[in-house]
Amino acid sequence: MSASYTEMEFRVPPELTELWSWHCFESGASGIETVSESESSVQMRVFFPGRFELNVEQLLEGFHREFANSGPFIQQVGQALKPVQDWQAEWRQYFPPVNIGRSLRVVPPWHQERSSERQFLVIDPGQGFGTGHHESTALVLTMLEEHLRTLPVPPELMIDVGIGSGILSIAGCLLGVRRALGVDLAAEAVAEVSRNASLNGVSERIVAWVGAPEQLAQPAPLVVSNMLWHELRSVREDLVRLTLPGGFFICSGLLHEQAVAFARELADAGMTLLHQESRNEWSGLLLRKS
Repeated sequence: MSASYTEMEFRVPPELTELWSWHCFESGASGIETVSESESSVQMRVFFPGRFELNVEQLLEGFHREFANSGPFIQQVGQALKPVQDWQAEWRQYFPPVNIGRSLRVVPPWHQERSSERQFLVIDPGQGFGTGHHESTALVLTMLEEHLRTLPVPPELMIDVGIGSGILSIAGCLLGVRRALGVDLAAEAVAEVSRNASLNGVSERIVAWVGAPEQLAQPAPLVVSNMLWHELRSVREDLVRLTLPGGFFICSGLLHEQAVAFARELADAGMTLLHQESRNEWSGLLLRKS
């Protein structure tokens, strides 16, 4: 672990907090804390392991270019490099266990509780997005669990596009999927998949690659993806190609209006919308390929 961490503080319009949190995690953040809230702004601390390598102006400009180019705007109000001892003592409070769906309980590896009727899914928070605390992750996990409950036999193979921490692939395997294959452009995220898979005893059933879905040739009866709309759209043809005829595709990371638009685009490619589920401002889709 790095000997230090970077703590940044931002003033964020309330309507942008979810998207800003996602953007920070995608940029390598390990944790986020809400310091204070008012009607006009939310004060948020964002924690990055080590010394922050990106230009903060680029971090902000990238966000506003992608999501909020007409304002209101996010402002940085502080930044400090702190020793990791303080971080180790504090950061674990931001990753408490969380129950998801009917049967899953996502816990960090340092959590001692193991007496529960739920299936424990152990995830070590790191640079791979997906701890179960973000609503889009919880949404796609819930939809995945419900979908697998409807099948007489779990699929032999699941493809996870944008595998992140590996949470979706691990959940799939714990719920009966035989094997999972995932890809992600972030090498540091893929490196964490094997650790998380090992924590859950499914190392031999999950393979993760650094790269884009276009590198995958074998389609699967189930494809999942938890990415933002522009990311999903950029690989839409591969998502359709990798889903076997008669197979299913589950995705989240979409705001409501984006989900409607993306479902329409997928329908034009031969995918039938079976179910749309929402959680606050986020939506998930379940589709079947003709």
